[in-house]
This record gives sequence, structure tokens and C-alpha cells, in this order.
Amino acid sequence: MPALSIFRDGRPPAVLLAHLVSADVPKTFRSGAEVTFQVLEADARVLKELVGKLEYYVLDHTPFWARLRALTPCERPYLEVSDLRDRAILSGLLSVVEEVATKQ
Repeated sequence: MPALSIFRDGRPPAVLLAHLVSADVPKTFRSGAEVTFQVLEADARVLKELVGKLEYYVLDHTPFWARLRALTPCERPYLEVSDLRDRAILSGLLSVVEEVATKQ
């Protein structure tokens, strides 16, 4: 499972937000790229507080500035993993705002 972390105040160390059920990751994290993901609702407490905010995220060792645009219930259950069929899952959308190199 991919892990989504955050650098609080834009500085290390990274703090784990959640292990994701799945993620659709762009080839590059340039401005305008989008990351879609699914997370167990039970693991999304901190993520819910970040909707609409610009933060410095890390997805499997790749850092990027992004805004969490949405975190909504999935319309269909995640059927590929039988252990997750009866668990509430949220779908998230991160919009990359800037490349990391431009913020440093």
C-alpha cells in the first residue's frame, strides 16, 4: 500500500497521514498534475482537516506541494480486496500546485 505523508510547515520530518488503499500517481508532479487516491475513512481523520489547504505532501518518497481538493465517499465499494468490501472508503483528489524545486 502506498503511504501518504506531510511535511508540517513545509519542513521535515514527514508525518504519516495514512496508508492508501490505492493511488493513481502522475508520471511527474508538475503544476496542474493530479493525484487520485482511496483511503479507509477510519484512517482519514487528519486528511479531513486538510481539504482546501496547500500542504507539502510526500507520496512514497516523492515530495510535492498540493491542495487537497476533495475527500468524498466512494460511490462503489473497493471490491478487489475482500477485506475492504464492508469498510467505508473515501476518494481523494490532490492538485499539484508547484514543483518542489520552485519552493526551496
